[in-house]
Amino acid sequence: MRKGNDEIVDYDLLGYDKYGYDKEGFDKKGYNREGYNREGYNKKGYNKEGYSKNNFDIDGIHKETKTKYDKEGYNYRGYDSAGYDREGYNYKGYNKEGYNREGYNRKGYNKEGYDREGYDREGFDEKGYDREGYDREGFNEKGYDREGYDREGFDEKGYDREGYDKEGYDKRKYDRNGFDEAGINRYTRTKYDAWFYDKDGYDKSGYNREGYDREGYNKEGYDKEGYDRNQFDRYGNNKITKTKWDKEGYNKKGYNQDGYNRQGYNRHGYNQDGYNQDGYNKEGYNREGYNRDGYTPNDEMKLKEAKRKQYFESLSMAMKIIKKEMEIEDYIKASEVSIEELIAFAKEENVEPNIVRELYRVNEQYQIYARPFDKNQYLKRTIIIVDGKDIIPTEADVDLCIEYLKMRGSLTYGYQIEETVRKYIKGELNVKEMLLATKEGVLKNEEKVAEDIAKINGAIKQFDKKEGPKR
Repeated sequence: MRKGNDEIVDYDLLGYDKYGYDKEGFDKKGYNREGYNREGYNKKGYNKEGYSKNNFDIDGIHKETKTKYDKEGYNYRGYDSAGYDREGYNYKGYNKEGYNREGYNRKGYNKEGYDREGYDREGFDEKGYDREGYDREGFNEKGYDREGYDREGFDEKGYDREGYDKEGYDKRKYDRNGFDEAGINRYTRTKYDAWFYDKDGYDKSGYNREGYDREGYNKEGYDKEGYDRNQFDRYGNNKITKTKWDKEGYNKKGYNQDGYNRQGYNRHGYNQDGYNQDGYNKEGYNREGYNRDGYTPNDEMKLKEAKRKQYFESLSMAMKIIKKEMEIEDYIKASEVSIEELIAFAKEENVEPNIVRELYRVNEQYQIYARPFDKNQYLKRTIIIVDGKDIIPTEADVDLCIEYLKMRGSLTYGYQIEETVRKYIKGELNVKEMLLATKEGVLKNEEKVAEDIAKINGAIKQFDKKEGPKR
């Protein structure tokens, strides 16, 4: 909004105008419109004369010596011809002997072979103990390992890791299976131990500690001889026929020599006609020629061609945005293809890299304009300052502005709605007059239906009830 020849500039809560510059003319990163910071250097570190703070130009030539080295013999990076800085260290921070400023080499060890914490390359100190206090065999000064057991496997009280002494008894004189002579387990006080094995060694599922049931088969289905219930071993050899096939002609996996199981399907799930149990072939079509979505191959080809055409048309519009021949809002109205989808398509089509890079820049703008509008969140977090007062937009304000945008045929995404509400609250938009003007435009257009007029009348009535934004 202009007042006379002066332009009133709006600054956001952080103190930046709509172009991203503060009152002093610098953006959030500290650069002005010409690209220089407060010290006079651009992002690459050069001033308007083309020299860095050390008086080197972009080619590394010193301003005074006209060579790659300054008067003291150091280049623009601060290194001499041998690659060392003024303190005698190279760009990796090491001197000619291979040690850094702290006295450690590239592997982190000093001249004595110890790191900063006093440990050698194997992790042991001068006494032979590691950081946790254990020697190379894993025992501490008292002779116990990390779990508290000595070299024979017993703790200080004489019990091993399972709680048994050297004779094999625990403190209460139960055996390793935990059962007494009566078959009652010491822990559960039932006929089953904590692992649900009874005195005979079978759990509730019928498997013993070796993993076999009462019929002699383990959970994988093999007996101690290595045969399953169908008399096949792990390698697919039948115990009776001594071949890969049983008496009925099926192998271990249940397929015959033609590759079909007893239900008539092969390993891939298809029968001899090429259809699976759902009635579809490998290409995904049934006997009538339709896939699960109800399309024929010709339909899918047409869909792919139409989609490809749509993407090329969208790419053409995006190129107009790049050339500034089209606005991003017009693109959003005209195309259902997002810029991110367009970037992926451009990469697949091997579009020139510079165009892809431009699309990434367009996508930044696209994300702003195409951001969905969350009315609830907007009403919770939005405060608009008018004449020094904090004004909170109402739901009616938002609905009125949305209807106004719809009548204009504008986008109704987050950015457009928020900007329209802001201008409306600040008095920069007379929504009622604009709705009336839109109504006249619709009346003049014979192709517009009565429903459009009804919507506009509803919005105007809503405005009249409000009598403008009351604060």
